Amino acid sequence: MEIWKRILLGFITVVAIMALIDYYALHHNKKIIRKIDALEHSKRQELSESSKIELSLQLITHSLLRLFQEQAGSLPTSDQALYRTRIRENTVALQNSLKQLKEATTNDLERSEKPEQKQMEQEELLLIDSLNTIINQFSLSANQSMRLYELHRYNQARHLFRSQTEPTLLIAQQLIQHLKEDAQHEVQTVIKELDQNVERAVKAGITLTVLSILLSLAIGLYIARSISGPLKKLIQGTEAIRQGDLDTEVSLDAKGELLVLAESFNSMAQELRTKIAAINSLNEELAESNKTKDTFMSIISHDLKNPFNSILGFMNLLKVRYDSYTDADRKRMIESVNTSATGFYEMLENLLTWSRSQSGKIFLRKEPIQLNSTVATSIESFSSNAHQKEIVLLNKVANEHFVLADKHTLTIIINNLLNNAIKFTPPEGNITLSAKKEDDSIVLCVKDSGIGMEQKQIDQLLQSNELRSTPGTNNEKGTGLGLLIVKDFIKKNGGELKIQSTPQIGSSFMVILPAHSQENKKTEQKSLFTAEKGI
Repeated sequence: MEIWKRILLGFITVVAIMALIDYYALHHNKKIIRKIDALEHSKRQELSESSKIELSLQLITHSLLRLFQEQAGSLPTSDQALYRTRIRENTVALQNSLKQLKEATTNDLERSEKPEQKQMEQEELLLIDSLNTIINQFSLSANQSMRLYELHRYNQARHLFRSQTEPTLLIAQQLIQHLKEDAQHEVQTVIKELDQNVERAVKAGITLTVLSILLSLAIGLYIARSISGPLKKLIQGTEAIRQGDLDTEVSLDAKGELLVLAESFNSMAQELRTKIAAINSLNEELAESNKTKDTFMSIISHDLKNPFNSILGFMNLLKVRYDSYTDADRKRMIESVNTSATGFYEMLENLLTWSRSQSGKIFLRKEPIQLNSTVATSIESFSSNAHQKEIVLLNKVANEHFVLADKHTLTIIINNLLNNAIKFTPPEGNITLSAKKEDDSIVLCVKDSGIGMEQKQIDQLLQSNELRSTPGTNNEKGTGLGLLIVKDFIKKNGGELKIQSTPQIGSSFMVILPAHSQENKKTEQKSLFTAEKGI
């Protein structure tokens, strides 16, 4: 028999025995507890309503006393109105509480089964009727006192209050106190009866618990003997895997849940083998990544060192042998120092930008950008570099072209493409920046008359994420970071990079970015988001 069937059979047996023993007791106790609970709720309601009646009487009396204690006409009109309102409101509340009290007592009389209980409820109803009569008298005398007060017959109002209202109040308070004592006594009786029923229920529960424990022990011993053997095999298999034998499998001569457990164990072992293989693969990739990082840092260290050596060398010559050089020599040296410092700054800027991008610290704020002005700013920044090689920079971007991009990263993209074009364009060449609209995009083209590239080189540039540094036409040095940054920032701005080139003719780098028309420029909502990690 399968385990679940054995457990179900034992459970049914225990439940059947418990049901036979406990049915009558539970049914009887449930009925009694419901009656006691209803009676207790009713008595507590009687106590509550009696307290409300007492409070209303006190508030009415207090308000009348406040009116009568003041000299005629000395009480402000607002206070007089307040006390009159309080008397009227509490008179209504008094009648409502009397009604609720009588209804609760009548319900108790209907639920009573014992003769002594019926007798007590009938006596309470008589007390409530007497209280109702007294309160009516109290209300009548209080209203008469108020009318006399309103007619400015203050002495007569006080006399009526002391001679009729106060005595009826004392009688009503005595009746209320009697009702509250009776209700409290009945509540205590109800609680005592409930405790007795609870005690009997606890004893029955203890008996059933002991019986259930005995039956459960018997069933547990039976089930343990039938499954201990297969479980031992599973434990042995688990221990073998813990010791590193991942090829372990458990084979059981069993049916039902134990067989399913064994199959699950074997599936777990297979999944563990698969995941360990995946971890090993990830470790290999991590090792390769660390190797690439070490190579990258080595290249950066070398490229950052060269400009410093040039700067320090020329500065040392000028310091030691300044007077031995002509003005032309000193100017040439200073220009070389400036060129090295500029190159060093550009390499360091690219390194820091790439580092922030890789660590996810570049924040993009996409907004409508006029492409012509951004291109003009970049051309102005590189005009000196182009002038040194007698290269002509042309801005042919129309004013109406707007893109939706982050201005800072877009400037970095254009700057790196311009720097790259100047680097690989020979002296007296030209570089043209133009733009055109294609569907929902703007294509920015940086075209040079440089040395160009083969298609194989283009494919490597677009597909590879490795650092590739090639000297420029004037032997300019670089780190290869520029193009990596360009590809990364174009992707983050939702764009695409394309390259066309012909050896010895020149290259065209085309940046495709989302277009933004001037018509909806004013209604565009700016969004701020964190850039995803670079490739």
